[in-house]
Amino acid sequence: MNLKKQRKRILEKLTFYENNRRYAKCLLLFRVIDFFRT
Repeated sequence: MNLKKQRKRILEKLTFYENNRRYAKCLLLFRVIDFFRT
């Protein structure tokens, strides 16, 4: 029971970090596009 909870928490953290990385990439991409447009 406790192990399952821990695994779930770790999985949530991993997905959170993955989403953050994707978000950062999108931000960077938009910044680059903005830079080239001006």
